[in-house]
Amino acid sequence: MTVFGPLMAMIYLGRHYIVFRELTRVQAMINHFDWLIREASIDARDFVTSLSALETR
Repeated sequence: MTVFGPLMAMIYLGRHYIVFRELTRVQAMINHFDWLIREASIDARDFVTSLSALETR
């Protein structure tokens, strides 16, 4: 999912993109993306360490 500011949001589905330009849909995508970031169990600073831990398993 990519959000291009308050005017456009896009979802990539394999070989296709779905683009939303309606304000309410873009705002819903922004809110969902923000929620995903806040709820992530791995912080961006810890990502490399977590990825390395998976590699050694």
